[in-house]
Amino acid sequence: DIVLIDTKAYLHSTPQIGEIVLARHPYKDLSIIKRITDITPEGRLNLSSDNPHVGSDSRQFGTISRQRLIGKVTCRSTLITQ
Repeated sequence: DIVLIDTKAYLHSTPQIGEIVLARHPYKDLSIIKRITDITPEGRLNLSSDNPHVGSDSRQFGTISRQRLIGKVTCRSTLITQ
């Protein structure tokens, strides 16, 4: 898939439950695309995979800080090859 990321989405707004985001993994040198499923009272984000059988999410690495967000996914398209 190809995704478009708005890297300025959270400069003047707060992340919302249900949004899909690109974030830096807390323990690996890796960028991950996950859905925000909860926000703690302290403002930490719980991220979940839409496909829980692949990859890792907050069930493995816990909540992340807002500073780990790279941006919000604004569009997704499937790349078709022939």
